[in-house]
Amino acid sequence: METIRARFGFRDKDETVKLRKRKSQLHNNVVNEGWLTFGITAFSVVFRLVNCSLVQTSFVPDEYWQSLEVSHYMAFGYGYLTWEWQTGLRGFIYPLFFASIYKTLHFIGLDSVTVLIWFPRVMQALLASAADVKMYFFARSMENPHVAKWTYFCQLCSWFTWYCCTRTLSNTMETTLTSLALTYYPLPGSKAHHRSEPRTPHSGASAVPYTQ
Repeated sequence: METIRARFGFRDKDETVKLRKRKSQLHNNVVNEGWLTFGITAFSVVFRLVNCSLVQTSFVPDEYWQSLEVSHYMAFGYGYLTWEWQTGLRGFIYPLFFASIYKTLHFIGLDSVTVLIWFPRVMQALLASAADVKMYFFARSMENPHVAKWTYFCQLCSWFTWYCCTRTLSNTMETTLTSLALTYYPLPGSKAHHRSEPRTPHSGASAVPYTQ
């Protein structure tokens, strides 16, 4: 009887069936990666907003005369333009970014002096925080998490970055865009993307120094 039951796979009700438990490594990696991205992003945003609120000095005239003053003129039709803008030596792409913000604030009735002063700087701070996050993941993709951690730490500890990254300077925007663009390097299909691994000598080969 026991032989028949064993052949057909019958079990007693009291017998427990042990199921094999599996842990999805891929699922855990995705969850950990999501929490890591969220944590770094949240910290960077808070850090740069504090950065923006503490930096209340003036650095160079271009902080206003090459950005906010031109944006105010584009949005409201009055303001002072320096000779570079009157002769058409500079492009309006960067001031147009803040001019669109000014125009939007005007339409919704929030174009007070305080908002017009602080809103562009807050936007610049948010862009700087995005650059910090992208810099971390760029270093991680090119090297390893340990190098990425210290790259991120050095980025936050840079006093000149602290002093300038929330200012409405065209150079600040260029730095931010460069950091964002580096995350797409190397481009898929490019030669750098398919670079060969460094060659290692065979186990039996010995290095022979070059002599002239």
